[in-house]
Amino acid sequence: MTLAKSILALLFTIYQHPLIQPPESRNTPPKAMNKMMMMVRVYIHFKIVLISIVFAAPSEPSKTITYILSIISHSEAKKTVSKCIPVGRCLELQLDEPWDTLQAQILVQINSTLHPSEIQFFDYNISFTIACTVSQPLPLNSVANYSFLVLQATKGKSVVTVKITCEQMVGGVRDHLMVLCEYMAH
Repeated sequence: MTLAKSILALLFTIYQHPLIQPPESRNTPPKAMNKMMMMVRVYIHFKIVLISIVFAAPSEPSKTITYILSIISHSEAKKTVSKCIPVGRCLELQLDEPWDTLQAQILVQINSTLHPSEIQFFDYNISFTIACTVSQPLPLNSVANYSFLVLQATKGKSVVTVKITCEQMVGGVRDHLMVLCEYMAH
């Protein structure tokens, strides 16, 4: 039996004892109570506090994943790696958010950064890395990829930061990737 269960059993047994029951009349002034009853009242109050300390479930803070986005326009992507300047954005979402929510939030960040005339998810090559877990950039374009991301982000004791790279593509490459992703979805 755990310590908490032992304490609860002892306190429940003491509380059930006839000498510890509170007086029938709540209007009895404290001076009229004997010293033993006053000690018992303090003990009962202590017991309630003790039980609430031992058994009250702490409110668990909602866990969030922090995403650091590096958004690269098509014109920046043409430059060499050393001269390419991505635009950084930060995004925090709850751990249990669905894939559609992350996908929409990524598109919102891309739209606010690059201001394209039309925006579609498959217009961008999106990949992710997680320090110490996923060092090689992996694609982030499906529910399966997102499930793997969440699994890897929650592997340790704490939720980690995920780095997402969004690179703008043009015509032919985008069309080829859309056909490939539709094929893999079926």
